[in-house]
Parts: sequence; C-alpha cells; structure tokens
Amino acid sequence: MKLLRPVVALVLSFAAFTNFAPPVKACGPSYIEPVFVFKESPDLPFAEYARGRIGILQPGFGRKTLFIAYRYLNGRSFSSEEQQALVEALRGKAPEDDGGQALKTWL
Repeated sequence: MKLLRPVVALVLSFAAFTNFAPPVKACGPSYIEPVFVFKESPDLPFAEYARGRIGILQPGFGRKTLFIAYRYLNGRSFSSEEQQALVEALRGKAPEDDGGQALKTWL
C-alpha cells in the first residue's frame, strides 16, 4: 500500500504534465497554397530548364522537352548558344527564321 501511493501520484502528475503540452499539427502548415504545374511543358522560365534544372518530368511533356531532359540525365550538357536556341525552341520559335537555307543545305 505504501508503494501504491507514490506510483499513483507519479502517474497522475505525468498525466497532468502531458495535458499542458501544446497540440501538435501533424498535417503541415496551417495555410494551403495551390501549386500549379504545366502538363505539356516545363515551368517558366525556360532558361532554367535549358540550364539543366529539369525538376520533375511529367509524362505529357513534348519531344523537345524530353530530349533536353534525356541529355542532362545522361550526364551531357549544352553550350550557352545551344541553351539559348533551346529556350527559343521551347517558346515555339523555329531555329531559323526562313527554312529555305536549311532546306537548300539539306538538298
């Protein structure tokens, strides 16, 4: 009986101590901020993507985008002129203004 009283007092004091602890939020911050991603192209600015910061690849990315990622993931890189051309290509601009010269060279 003499041993029971200190054990009960210890358990009750522990329960009272844990009752004063602040609640913990286990699901992250208290605000929710939406995150939008493109399904067919990388995030803006395209220059970061062309430099090798490819982020998370989406399955719907186009061939140009996947080629850039493939090259970086295989340990290769692009020169600064190539990176600028890649940015223009990702924006939808053709590498040549007039395809006539490229067609003549190819022929």
